[in-house]
Amino acid sequence: MRNRFMTLAAAALLLLILLAGCGQNGESYPGSLDTPYPLVEGFTINIHDEAKKFVVCSVTLEVGDQSFIKTLATREYRVRELIIRTVSAKTLEQLSVHDIQTVLADELVERINEEFETRAVKRLVFSTFYIH
Repeated sequence: MRNRFMTLAAAALLLLILLAGCGQNGESYPGSLDTPYPLVEGFTINIHDEAKKFVVCSVTLEVGDQSFIKTLATREYRVRELIIRTVSAKTLEQLSVHDIQTVLADELVERINEEFETRAVKRLVFSTFYIH
C-alpha cells in the first residue's frame, strides 16, 4: 500500500513539473514558472445597463518577463482601469455565459499586452469572480 502511494505521489509530482513549463494553449515559457503579480483584491465593477448588479473579482497576472514587474509596479493603475473598462462594458447576459472567466481572462491578457506594447503578461487568473 505504501509503495502504491509513493508511486502515485511521484507521478503527481512529475506531472506538476511537466505542466509548470506550459502556458495557455500548451505553449512553453522560457525559464517557466511565470512570476505571479497579484492586483489589489476585490475589484467591484458595475455591470453595463444594470443599476443594481455588479461584479466582484480579484485578479492575479502571471508575468514571463521579470523586467516588466517594475513597469507593473509603477503603472498598476492602468491595468486596473483596463480591467474595469473591459468588465463594465459587458452586459449581464454576456457575463452569465458558462466560460466567461476564461473568455475575459484571454481578452484582458491581450488588451494589457497591447496597452503596454509587450507580450510579458502570459496569463490572468481570477481568484474571485462573482456577480452580485
